[in-house]
Amino acid sequence: MPSFLTEVESWKNQLTIGLGVILIRGFPIDQWETTESEIAAWCMGLMLGVPGGQNLSDDLLGHITKNQSLGVDRNTRLYKTNQHISFHCDYADVIGLMCLSQATTDGASRNASSVSVHDKIFETNYSLLELLYKTIWLDTRDESDEPAASVLPRSYDGRFVRTFYHSDDMRSVNRHGGEYQLDEVTKQLLDTYDDIATDPEFGFDMHLEP
Repeated sequence: MPSFLTEVESWKNQLTIGLGVILIRGFPIDQWETTESEIAAWCMGLMLGVPGGQNLSDDLLGHITKNQSLGVDRNTRLYKTNQHISFHCDYADVIGLMCLSQATTDGASRNASSVSVHDKIFETNYSLLELLYKTIWLDTRDESDEPAASVLPRSYDGRFVRTFYHSDDMRSVNRHGGEYQLDEVTKQLLDTYDDIATDPEFGFDMHLEP
């Protein structure tokens, strides 16, 4: 454990002030039961920070897989389906994924730097930048009595930039109408953000392997 914890400290630096993403291989998940893999993933998380809820139900550890019993409708969280999920940055400082089995088809993931996306908007469409630092509505889908939650896509505390962005849920809030209706400027911001984030210049594609 002492040598392993030294590695973890270097990972923290990489995640905080470095590239922002790390790939860890070598866990013997082919020899483990699912519960053992869950414990390993949980312990890794505890070494990196304090656990936080992944949804409005405050689930701390979840499985990203298609739930065959769920019909795909507009209230279903997309990570419970095999539907495409647009570029997003979750509401946490660090997100960890442990792959237990590889998708037989599709399943590609794209990584991009939200800081680089921000800077590109600064360079090319400065008028939209201010919207990133104002609250915006987020569709809660089927996880809350309220149709939408107010979220701040971007913040800066003088040292670190923090990002929360979820294109799909920021767009689907439009279905609730009224005060949740997207205006044209917000639509332009989302379109611009997504276009930059999906540009090969700003990220890379990968397939998670067990």
